[in-house]
Amino acid sequence: VPKDLTYTSYLSPAVPLKSGQIANTPYDFGPLPFPKGPNAVYYFSSDIVDDTGRSVPLSEVYVHHWLMYATTNHFSSVKFNQGPCRSLPNVFGIGAALRHVFYEYPEGYAVKTDGNETWTANLH
Repeated sequence: VPKDLTYTSYLSPAVPLKSGQIANTPYDFGPLPFPKGPNAVYYFSSDIVDDTGRSVPLSEVYVHHWLMYATTNHFSSVKFNQGPCRSLPNVFGIGAALRHVFYEYPEGYAVKTDGNETWTANLH
């Protein structure tokens, strides 16, 4: 990834869980923080962290899928790709077995945003 790009980290709203508890957030969980204005996302990675920012191991928190969506006009227009199984459409997303995997697009390719999207997620 070129060094002249801007790198920023964001945290989603917390999903507090007790030992053994299950969560399935609605697809419009958020909104998630995201850069304002038109952007081109060339690199994207994610992690599950605790309230101190420490990466939480899979043995402590199993997130089957996390999926991110970009919506406009108050969720009337949703932008998707085909998703990991062609049945889970999303913009970014992955499953627990592939933690710490990142999206990195080759030169000339990116996920383009116009800055009017609301970014949301589903974690289950």
